[in-house]
Amino acid sequence: CLAYILAVALASFVSSTLIVWLLRGVEDTARAAHVVQADDQDSFEGWISITVQLFAMPQLLQAILLERDEAMYQALVRQSRIGKSASGQYRMTAVCGAAHANGILGKVVSRGL
Repeated sequence: CLAYILAVALASFVSSTLIVWLLRGVEDTARAAHVVQADDQDSFEGWISITVQLFAMPQLLQAILLERDEAMYQALVRQSRIGKSASGQYRMTAVCGAAHANGILGKVVSRGL
């Protein structure tokens, strides 16, 4: 959970910094074209930043989610191999959050344990 929060915070920081850096050129161009007045510059920057983040953040979070699903699936595979009995049968219960349940279950169904 801490790693997920740290990853999201770091991704947010990097994307925000990149967006602010890229917005400098957009702001200068908009002011030069008299599309945005100097008084509205902060508001303009905020709206552009929010718009880009609304597009980018779901992709970043999805990438982190898929990576975590894969790590948890691999851990389940390792544990299932340890727990097999001589007959090859085993029982196992896995507990995960709702965000990961479908991803992990899909991997179990398609790849098996």
